[in-house]
Amino acid sequence: MSGEWIEHDGRGMPVPSDTIVDVRDRDGTEWVGYPADFHEWKYGTDFPNEEVASYRIASQASLEA
Repeated sequence: MSGEWIEHDGRGMPVPSDTIVDVRDRDGTEWVGYPADFHEWKYGTDFPNEEVASYRIASQASLEA
């Protein structure tokens, strides 16, 4: 099972870019099993609803779901 969700502060990518993460965007959309560099980590973009609100490191179980 994946770990607990970590609230993101919008200050940039908190993990290495190749880390596989599960993400909840600010609009509530969940993305499972994507590399960290796929997401908008820094706040203030042209697409605020796509910015990361919370994240967790993906587990093998979440990748197979």
